[in-house]
Amino acid sequence: MADAVIVTDLAGRIMQVNRRAERLSGRPGSSLIGLHSGELLHRLGDPVHWGVGGQPSWDRARLLRPDGSSIRVEYSLGSFPGESGEEWTVLTIRPVDALRTDRGRGALLDYLRMTARITDRLGTRPSLELVLATAVETAIEDFQASLARVWLLDRESGRYRIAASGGPGRGIRLGDEPPIDDESLPPEVREVSRSGMHFLVEDLGRDDRFDRAWVERYGLRALIALPLALAGERHGILVVGMRSDPSEELLDGLLGVSSIISGSLNDVQLLLGELAARVDAEEEHRRFQTIVELIPIGVVLITGSDPSVSLINPAGRALLGLSDPAPMSLEDFFRLVPTLDAHSEPIPVERQPLRRALEHREEVRETIRIRRPDGKVRIVEVISCPFPGPDGGAISTYQDITDRSELQSDLSTRAAQLKALLDHLPVGVAYFDPDCRCRACNGPAWRILGRSRSRIIGATAEELFADSPSLRDAVRRCALQQEPHAQNNVPWPEESGEESTRYLEWRFEPLMTSSREPIGALALIVDVTARKRTADAMQMARDAAERSARNKSRFLSAISHDLRTPVNALNLLAEALSRRLDDLPRDDELARLSGYLRRASGNLAELVSDLLDLTTFDSGELVQHPVDFPIQDWLDSSLGPMALAARQKGLEFSWELDGPCSWIRADRVKLGRVLTNLVGNAIKFTDSGSVRVTAVLPSDGRLVLRVEDTGPGIPDAQIGQIFDEFAQLRNPERDRSKGTGLGLAICRRLVEAAGGRIDVVSHPGRGSRFDALFPVTPLPGPPRSPCFADDADREGDSPAPGRPRLLLVEDDETTRLPMCHLLELSGFDVVSASDGPEALEMLSQQRPAMVLLDLMMPRMDGLEVLRRLRSDDRLGDLPVLILSGDVLDERGQQLEALGVSGILSKPIDFDRLLEVLQQLLLAPA
Repeated sequence: MADAVIVTDLAGRIMQVNRRAERLSGRPGSSLIGLHSGELLHRLGDPVHWGVGGQPSWDRARLLRPDGSSIRVEYSLGSFPGESGEEWTVLTIRPVDALRTDRGRGALLDYLRMTARITDRLGTRPSLELVLATAVETAIEDFQASLARVWLLDRESGRYRIAASGGPGRGIRLGDEPPIDDESLPPEVREVSRSGMHFLVEDLGRDDRFDRAWVERYGLRALIALPLALAGERHGILVVGMRSDPSEELLDGLLGVSSIISGSLNDVQLLLGELAARVDAEEEHRRFQTIVELIPIGVVLITGSDPSVSLINPAGRALLGLSDPAPMSLEDFFRLVPTLDAHSEPIPVERQPLRRALEHREEVRETIRIRRPDGKVRIVEVISCPFPGPDGGAISTYQDITDRSELQSDLSTRAAQLKALLDHLPVGVAYFDPDCRCRACNGPAWRILGRSRSRIIGATAEELFADSPSLRDAVRRCALQQEPHAQNNVPWPEESGEESTRYLEWRFEPLMTSSREPIGALALIVDVTARKRTADAMQMARDAAERSARNKSRFLSAISHDLRTPVNALNLLAEALSRRLDDLPRDDELARLSGYLRRASGNLAELVSDLLDLTTFDSGELVQHPVDFPIQDWLDSSLGPMALAARQKGLEFSWELDGPCSWIRADRVKLGRVLTNLVGNAIKFTDSGSVRVTAVLPSDGRLVLRVEDTGPGIPDAQIGQIFDEFAQLRNPERDRSKGTGLGLAICRRLVEAAGGRIDVVSHPGRGSRFDALFPVTPLPGPPRSPCFADDADREGDSPAPGRPRLLLVEDDETTRLPMCHLLELSGFDVVSASDGPEALEMLSQQRPAMVLLDLMMPRMDGLEVLRRLRSDDRLGDLPVLILSGDVLDERGQQLEALGVSGILSKPIDFDRLLEVLQQLLLAPA
């Protein structure tokens, strides 16, 4: 604020001040607090009497400073209710000099008084010295000029000469001086008289047209050059130097002075250096009346021995609601325009501002209400002062402040609403001034901080944050360096000494004026104790969940091995029994029992695999294990065994590849799982007709596996249920021969894990079509396959010709024995080991073509065996195929890092095992 503001109690004791009050009084804020306001302001030598009543008004006094000096000020008293219901007093102070230059009405009155004085002084045949001295004296005394000079035009030489000059404390010097220095002032100044236009320069120190030393010698900030010319007659130039930038009112006043001086010089006849002149009083009066009529502020002039209203300008008539111009008697004026106080009570005639200025010869400034003849009431600020003249008089200016008063009332209402809003916010708000002292806070702030308002307001950052250096530093950086800052979960102990600690969130934002001048910092405070405790509880729950997930992973690893191993043994035993029966005389009963055993073990293997796969999906993201393989061979090997089941049901079964590429890179195992599940479902639920499989492989790498059947189809209302776990639309009795209801759920998860999607189109009674889209990498041709034929003969016993030697490392005997038997029947030379140390001992004596390695074994697990093989220079490149029930993706990543040739999960599909061995061992180099 530009005004000094002091808040006191009803006894006049100062409670709060703004920074303008500190600077104006010459006292820091700490020395003002508690001081009685009567020790600051004196009126007519006596202290200002305290008390507030009625509408706030302005009065004059002197402000005393600690160094003994004093300045003339205007002050106004107001009141407003405090937070606890008590009445507080607001004292507003502004310097009189500032009012003279900043307020239009004060400048107007000064100008009116000044023009009247100049006119009166030059009204009777002035001399040239009197005109020049009046011009310089007026500029210095009435306009606070630091430098005033008058240059007169020498008509013979056409040059200007200094005829008068002066400054504060230096007096006025008249007489001829050397011609104007061409280096000190620019040509624009000399052209002022000819052009008739004034010349104004602000921020003089930065203008290169002026001599810097000359500007600094007089301490100038602005320079005004005014023409002294009238009716085409050039007389000279009036130059005024100011220490501050002039206001519009001051510039208008100087223009009026120059016109008066110009008129006086125009009537002066130069004769041997003497000036004989007569001021045309009527012309000057017309000029004065023209100025008054043009200004937008109401003016009322009272003159004459029998005082009457001699002039009311148009702005005054419009404001006061008067249609008839003056003259009129003073009594008629008071009757037509009655005045009211702040409570709308009539003001007695003797207390009217105009009457007091007329009779008591004093200047009166008040805010009053006037009731116009049309009945409307307006709020005006009136300034009345004596008017110089032979018969005396008084002059008043009126400014309509109704809108401003209503705005102030509205602002007061809004301020009360804002305070109520701030006090009902769930966020604490506190303001710190540039000295890091808290000056205001809302209700939630002191309730959140657990401190009384009196202990917060006025406290420094060091006092308020004695136990929190980080908050203290944050306030300083924000208030002094305009650096925003935020801190969360800051401990804030209870003042009562309780052991419980609350947690607060602090946010500091810098506050600046519209001109980017820092004025402090704003603190926003939120109690986050409940949120902090909830977050801690959630973190504890999260930690517990992570521990549970780790335990679940360990459980899955163990249960996967423990379930898959016996199921794998049953599958291998059933396979071995079936092949053994083929070598014996045919026994239909044994063949039938062997078939039952194979179907039962197959169903069990499918159920265990489905359940463990779903559990593995829930434990985390699936990891892809891409390999390079020929897609046509893959289709043949995957769908060939399923053709027999389709033919047994009398179905037409076919498959084909549509695409330019024959090799791809993808996760062969997951791709095969999806294909066999979709085809198996189609065969299972189609009683007649056909099942057709198409693999579409365009060059963009978007493989589509399409399975079409002529089965019963799926109703539209049940399409969304077929991918749910354990969903079987046509198996209400849970016929195990029709599966577990997990196949499509597993297919969807496998496809989505690879970044693809699965679509279904079905027509009830006509069949269904499933499209599984996979992103794959098409390859231009087959990669170079490793050949291990020579490896088998590097050292040790040679295997039988054409029979690659395999080392089977398996701790479970029920799995190891049938596996060896089946592999030997399939054309392999097999040796076996029951654990890791035995396998390493056998590998140290001879090198096989490949190692089939289980992972979960006693004494030494498969991972450790694999690490030792890779660290052995002789066996580091030995192909290793992993056969294990532990198929978690985390374990798969470890195996890939150790360079395994492949991974098959238990229970082992023996046909699939033979296919993998065929690819790894017998493929051409």
